[in-house]
Amino acid sequence: MEMTTDRTDTFKNVTAMQERAIRDLYTKLHLMFNAEAENHDRLLLTIRRMQRYIANLRHIDALRQCTELLLCRFLTPQLVSKSTS
Repeated sequence: MEMTTDRTDTFKNVTAMQERAIRDLYTKLHLMFNAEAENHDRLLLTIRRMQRYIANLRHIDALRQCTELLLCRFLTPQLVSKSTS
């Protein structure tokens, strides 16, 4: 009977170790997938902000070009009053 008890205890210990290992693996995978989802959300937010930044740069460049066109082609020194210079 003692040999059967030892085998049962060994089997119980192995089963408990495997259960802990599986639980630890589940926890690590869960944390990894949560971190991946958070990173995905951060990446999407960053891409959206970059798109807005690039759009704003384009608008600023268009404003600069329009200002240059106005200053170089349409405004002459005679049209600009001395009080604005």
